Amino acid sequence: MKKSVLLCLFCVAALLAGAQSINRLEIDYKSIEEAVTSNPGNYDSLLQRFIRADTTLTDQECAVVYYGFSFREGYMPLIIDSEMMTAVKEGDYEKTIAEATRILDENPVYLRANYLMGLAMNNTKNPEWEKYVWRFSAICRAILGSGDGQSAETAFKVICIADEYEILQKIFRIRGLQKQAAVATPPCDAMTVIPANGQGEATIYFNVERSRATLNKLLK
Repeated sequence: MKKSVLLCLFCVAALLAGAQSINRLEIDYKSIEEAVTSNPGNYDSLLQRFIRADTTLTDQECAVVYYGFSFREGYMPLIIDSEMMTAVKEGDYEKTIAEATRILDENPVYLRANYLMGLAMNNTKNPEWEKYVWRFSAICRAILGSGDGQSAETAFKVICIADEYEILQKIFRIRGLQKQAAVATPPCDAMTVIPANGQGEATIYFNVERSRATLNKLLK
């Protein structure tokens, strides 16, 4: 499994390095909401292209797919994936694929399920694994293009709490999470981490506006 993890991470790194740098993207929630709700057919077309791993999609289009999903009916910022996580830890890749498929049928932009689907398919010699690694990388590029993570005002925007941890672990390769603090305005999670080099601490900010707004509505 360790070899497959390294292979998947190598492929993710290669895809993220496909351009000279991560493009800074325009993430305007009002515009994205309008695009999704006023022309759902156009959004659905983009989403289907993403699901098929259409590599002609631009970073901005992938960003619309990712952030736009939070304006669709049925969007949930918290996803129960314990069965999938248990399966992959036990090396049960067939069950991992089954659980990941269940989750991705409901939320095709969920980072963790895309990554573990790619990992499990690679371990079972399924050539479709590259499609899911591309999807994972495309979403990562969208998130990394949404800000620089250095302050609440320039935080990386995410629509799912678990996506924060995927970015920290798979992209920044942090060695540990020291503490997490909530910022009220703009709504962010400030994650104090031990960097990959193990020296000192760093704080990375994630904007959680979409997930908090949805959870607040559900709790009313």
